[in-house]
Amino acid sequence: LYNPPPNKPSVPTVEYSPELSYSALEIVWVLNLESDVVGYNVYRSTSANGTYEKLNRLDISLLWHLDDTSGFIEETTYYYKVTAVDDAGNESEMSDYSSFLYNPPPAKPTGVTTVEYLYGSETTWYANTESDIDGYNVYRSTSANGTYGKINSSLITYYLYDYDNAGLIDGTTYYYKVTAVDDAGNESEM
Repeated sequence: LYNPPPNKPSVPTVEYSPELSYSALEIVWVLNLESDVVGYNVYRSTSANGTYEKLNRLDISLLWHLDDTSGFIEETTYYYKVTAVDDAGNESEMSDYSSFLYNPPPAKPTGVTTVEYLYGSETTWYANTESDIDGYNVYRSTSANGTYGKINSSLITYYLYDYDNAGLIDGTTYYYKVTAVDDAGNESEM
C-alpha cells in the first residue's frame, strides 16, 4: 500500500507574539488539506541553507508555535521551516523558510521621577545600559492607567527633560512615563 507523505506546508509567518511581547516569536502556518495530517513540526536555523533544529518534541496539532527568544542573539537572523506529519508517521518535506531578524526594542527605562517647579517640571530617569540607545520619549497622562501622550517633539538624548507647564490644569495630578528608542527606531515599553 503506497502511502505518500503529506505535501509540504505553506511558508510560515514569524512575528513577535502579541500576548508575550518581545519574549517569544509566534510561528504561524496554514492547515494542510490532506485529511490524514495529524500534526506539524517546526524547525529553526541561523542560516537559510544551514542545519535546521526541530523545536518541538511532539507533533504540534495547532497551526502555530511559540519560540522563546531568551537565548537569542541580537542582530541575528533566524530561519523557520515547518513540516506536516500524517497518521502513519510520514513527515513531509520542509516548507520554504521564513526569516526573522531578531532586534528587540530596549528595556523600559527605570527610576522615573518628576519634580514640579513654579512654571515647569523636570522628569529624570536612569540611563539605559544598551549601547544602541538613540534617545528617550516622555509621555504624560491625567490617569495612572489612562492614555499617555508624548510631550517631547524630538528624541531626548539625555536622561533628563525640562518642560513648561503651560496648559496644565491647576489641582490635577499628572502621571509621567518614559520610553527608550534604539538606533533602529524600536521603542521600549513605557
